[in-house]
Amino acid sequence: MRQPFVCWRIVKIMNEKETSRIEAFSDGVFAIALTLLAIDLKAPVLETISNTSLTAAIAARWTEYFAFFNSFVVVLLMWISHHGIFKIVRKTNTRFMLANGLVLFFVAAVSYPTSVLAKYILTDAAPAAAAFYAGYSVIANVAFIMLLRVVSGNKNLLKNNVSDDEIRKLSRGLTMALPIYIAATLLAFVNVWITVSITTLLWVYWAVILKNE
Repeated sequence: MRQPFVCWRIVKIMNEKETSRIEAFSDGVFAIALTLLAIDLKAPVLETISNTSLTAAIAARWTEYFAFFNSFVVVLLMWISHHGIFKIVRKTNTRFMLANGLVLFFVAAVSYPTSVLAKYILTDAAPAAAAFYAGYSVIANVAFIMLLRVVSGNKNLLKNNVSDDEIRKLSRGLTMALPIYIAATLLAFVNVWITVSITTLLWVYWAVILKNE
């Protein structure tokens, strides 16, 4: 009677080790993404060094601080959402690792649309910059949906106590956000600040969704 129990424990430990390794790697990518966001913040170069000129130069770069803060919160919420998906995962397969890799690709790339938005938001290229930033969120959101679909489409990957309601809740949060991100992308060519406001206000949406998971 003890042998089946021992075998079950070995399989369980192997599964936990497998998912823990992938989650630890993913957490490392999230940490690097946040670090890259901070690296983009540079001290201003002054022609005339004084308290007044330094204060003015720091204040003039408010778009960089805004873009950094906005993307920092986005990555943080993405990490929480990613953790929520891993909470229902028992084991992995190649499709899961590829889908997870796609998510991490967009996580690692977050500093680029952030720097584009910060640099061009007050220029004539602002609509393109805002559309690019919101468009990045569209594709990243699709990557999360694909990851969840891979998990939910294979019961062997799920923990035994995961209910259909839990999966629907995760899926609903991601799919409901997608059309909002698409609308924000298109509206960039109507009014840049509407797009920026939508991407910022979505913090509240994700905070509520993730709190209820």
